[in-house]
Amino acid sequence: MKAENIKIIFGLKIKQIRTDKQIQLNDLARMSGMSASYLNEIEKGKKYPKTDKIMALANALETEFDELVSLKLNRRLLPIGRLLDSKFLDEIPLELFGIETHKLIEIISNAPAKINAFISALIQIARNYNVRQESFYLPSLKAFQEYHDNYFEEFEQAADQFRSEYQLDIEPPLKPEQLDHILHQKYNYSIDYENLTKSPELQNLRFVCTDTDPVRLFINPNLDKFQRAFVLGRQLGYNYLGLSERPKTSPMLRIHSFDQALNNFKASYFSGALLLNKRFLIPDIREFFKQKTWQPSALLEIMHKYTSSPDMFMQRLTNLLPSHFGLTNLFFMRIRNQQNTTYYSITKELHFSQMHSPHANELEEHYCRRWITIQVLQNVENERKSNTYKGPIAGIQRCVFSDTGNEYLVISIGRTMVSAADNNYCVGIGFLINNELKKKIRFWNDPAIPVEVVNETCERCNITDCQVRAAAPSVVNRKQRLRDIEGAIVKLSEF
Repeated sequence: MKAENIKIIFGLKIKQIRTDKQIQLNDLARMSGMSASYLNEIEKGKKYPKTDKIMALANALETEFDELVSLKLNRRLLPIGRLLDSKFLDEIPLELFGIETHKLIEIISNAPAKINAFISALIQIARNYNVRQESFYLPSLKAFQEYHDNYFEEFEQAADQFRSEYQLDIEPPLKPEQLDHILHQKYNYSIDYENLTKSPELQNLRFVCTDTDPVRLFINPNLDKFQRAFVLGRQLGYNYLGLSERPKTSPMLRIHSFDQALNNFKASYFSGALLLNKRFLIPDIREFFKQKTWQPSALLEIMHKYTSSPDMFMQRLTNLLPSHFGLTNLFFMRIRNQQNTTYYSITKELHFSQMHSPHANELEEHYCRRWITIQVLQNVENERKSNTYKGPIAGIQRCVFSDTGNEYLVISIGRTMVSAADNNYCVGIGFLINNELKKKIRFWNDPAIPVEVVNETCERCNITDCQVRAAAPSVVNRKQRLRDIEGAIVKLSEF
């Protein structure tokens, strides 16, 4: 057992025996010849006393020395021991959220049986819904991003410093050849742009990176110029930021630890800040927001100026909109669908300030077909089928959620996927329509912007006249049946 956990168990034992015997901390201090503050540190699992002090505690508490130092726990503390042995707490990045492990243990120790039942319930739920260990890492990372409004000044500064050190072009676009050269010369990379897709199993990967010396980086030859630059920028981020634990592929096949997921995010943020320089992007977006009417071509022109993919462009905006525009009530969503199918999946989402109305659902339900993101995806697919697709498509919508009444201005950009040629994806940013938004985005009430009443999923939707419903409102119907039964039970009293 880890030394830290041994200290925690010893402290819990001392506290339990002391409270069972109704001995105050100051009294135990007097009886054992130790200070109350030192005993408090022991009970919190921060200190582990030497042998002579343990003997003094055993005498004061009228307890055997061997019982205090034994790792064997009684029935009340056994759940905590199991929790410590499970390494569950080691996998939770508590420090990112300002939580100290000993404080969490202290909370658990106050009601170990109830907490144990709660943890057992969570484990059972995880088994029922096939929640794996790695399923915890990405939600934790998402919560970490949302907690900081997805803006990290240290990575912004690192990108600026890197750009200055290597005398890279300040104005966009940044050339991939420059990043390739630095990886080769400074970090001894050997970069292959040809052989990755020769293996059918690897055709949907963006890159594969080896542990060899020199490092071999295989990049999917189907990636466009910006995607290639982003891959190179991320590899530079790993090295420049000193991030040792990193995934070897993109997308990540397996996530082995939270640090791996966090480091991947840090390197990705660095790459985005490097390629989409905020010094130029912020004024561009500010000018775009000043327009009185919605101009999709103007938005796409900004994106093309940075030779950016829709995904990276919109994710970069989530870094800057809360921090530099004061637009904190927003969400980001990426939806993907396989060509020639009507199934849509949310592959990434972020929520700022609150959990906004549109969000992912892991219950295999059908997302509302009235969402602009899905409509843009359908437009991409229609153009692809008719051989008229020429590039990313932008769309906008004012959507009112029927259940909450919340109204959002949603801007979306969709395109076909490069690394997975049989898929399309669409990314969208939704702004809660409030006074702050009305001041910052002048075209928010452009009469040409369609207004649509929407919901989360078809199964949960109470809109009765929907013409694009993909599934029956089963959840709504189930709730109504329950209300009918409860009403009938009340009426029984009238007979």
